[in-house]
Amino acid sequence: MALPNSQDNWCKEDTEQLLESMENNLPHKDNHTFKTTQSQMDWGKVVFKDFYGEMCKLKWLEISYKLRKVHTLKELVLEAKERVKNVYKNKKCKVHPDLPKKPLPPYLCFFKEKRLLYPQMHPKLRNQELTKVLSKKYKGLPEQMKLKYIQYFQKKKQEFKQKLAQFRKYHPDVVQNSKTSVVPKRSPTKDQKKFQGNVKEVKSLLENYFSELKFYGEPKKTPMNTYHKFYEDLWSSRELQDLPP
Repeated sequence: MALPNSQDNWCKEDTEQLLESMENNLPHKDNHTFKTTQSQMDWGKVVFKDFYGEMCKLKWLEISYKLRKVHTLKELVLEAKERVKNVYKNKKCKVHPDLPKKPLPPYLCFFKEKRLLYPQMHPKLRNQELTKVLSKKYKGLPEQMKLKYIQYFQKKKQEFKQKLAQFRKYHPDVVQNSKTSVVPKRSPTKDQKKFQGNVKEVKSLLENYFSELKFYGEPKKTPMNTYHKFYEDLWSSRELQDLPP
């Protein structure tokens, strides 16, 4: 199952140039909500290099997905510029370049696959409400379609185990110092706290499809309920963190 990877061609410099170009094309006096101004954005004026208007728009949707939508679009762009710098800085400092990525569980594969489409289908919904919509959508999938996500996860899980074994073999220094986790830890944000309202929506779904995967050296923790497992996977997954916040 192919998952979207539209950000693969975007480096830090290109992302910063996109935000700079957006900032230059915003109205000087912007008193509207970000959605109003965003809907009026002329993406044809934002283009640069080989990135055409639709690519720039999709990249912006990825960047802005986790940002708080209580500002004007200009304030949102400025916040995104600052966070992009911090994301790339943290990646260089905290994550070993050869460390394999933890695979996304079936529900999160579905979530990642649909995360660009659904905000456009439901532009008035907040992130928390979109999560509920996606949860119900996944629950309603035929078992045969769910099986595709499960099989994809099992395949990636096996590949991850093999790559992790190779990583341990060729990086014994990291293994020996594993009391300090090689996986970056993120402090909770306001957006993360909002996910607390979705416990009942996702609990029954996650009980069947989540299996525990831990990087070598991650300290033992007390058992989590299924929602907190989803919550941790969603916000700590380095694959989702690859999207500028």
